[in-house]
Amino acid sequence: MKEKTFFGFFFVLSLLTLFFLRDLAAKNSTEEEKILKVGIGAFQDGFDQIAAKQFSQFLTDYPNHPKSQEIRYLLGKTFLNTGKWKETRTAFLKILQENKDFEATDYALFWLAVAEVKLGNAEAARKALLSVVQQFPKFDWLDYAYYLLGHLDFRYRVSQAESSFKKASLISKHQELIRSSFFWLGILSYKQKHYETAIGY
Repeated sequence: MKEKTFFGFFFVLSLLTLFFLRDLAAKNSTEEEKILKVGIGAFQDGFDQIAAKQFSQFLTDYPNHPKSQEIRYLLGKTFLNTGKWKETRTAFLKILQENKDFEATDYALFWLAVAEVKLGNAEAARKALLSVVQQFPKFDWLDYAYYLLGHLDFRYRVSQAESSFKKASLISKHQELIRSSFFWLGILSYKQKHYETAIGY
């Protein structure tokens, strides 16, 4: 999943436009622009720890900035990229709690779910993913959301898991995910003693 080709890349471009392109003629950048320039540059180049430091400083110094939630989103991504799951959850939860109209609520919910899975909070992850599939039917990674739901429901909600894997296989254009969905559908059918159906997968 190359999320930077979708929303992350869009944010970087929009922030660059907002803070830098408008000031090409200016001799001096403001302090907030300097912080973001370093942070966004580091984020683009994969230096997540440097980016996280800059984004955190920006949010501390300018908590009411009109682009603070977008910066928090990028901060959450740096935490996610470095496996800091508690910090990832905190960042995306804060976005969802403070800005109901956030432009990328679907992505924030998805990444929150990933963090909750990593932290072992299956029900919280399931809740976030259900919000994605129910509220955002055009989400870029709807197939992955259904696939993750299938795994979360696999043990105790067999019918729901089966439904999620079927939806993932039907809407996905990724052969690896489709084959994996079929595999788990076969396992579910076998568990329910639907042996002929299991063989069909």
